[in-house]
Amino acid sequence: MKIFDIIKNILSKENDHLYNDPEFNEGIQNNYMLTRWVSMTSVLNSFLLNETVNKMTHGISEDKETLYKLLYVLIDKSKQSRINYIKRDFKGKDEDLEKILELYCNKLNISRKELLNYINFFEIDETKMKEKIKG
Repeated sequence: MKIFDIIKNILSKENDHLYNDPEFNEGIQNNYMLTRWVSMTSVLNSFLLNETVNKMTHGISEDKETLYKLLYVLIDKSKQSRINYIKRDFKGKDEDLEKILELYCNKLNISRKELLNYINFFEIDETKMKEKIKG
């Protein structure tokens, strides 16, 4: 039994006594991976696990059977054909700000690094820079 079989069972609610299966402990290498993959099934599950399991289960974190029962009860029944790995959403660089910095660099004939040093030294607000360019 693999960890994905256990996750499928938690989501489909097929067998609430799966932990009686002799291969159950082999399927869950550690509880962290089980909660991580279950949290990737949906945004709601991720939020739910972050607010409950991750904060309140430090004592049962070693007991696989108890965690399985908790997840079985906590997670709503759903059909899940594929679990998409959720990557961390980086707050990408503000493209408008990058263009503005480039314009200032060209206008003042200085490097980007110098411009950033000036901005930090004089505590210039980037939003005001945007307003000046747009206005």
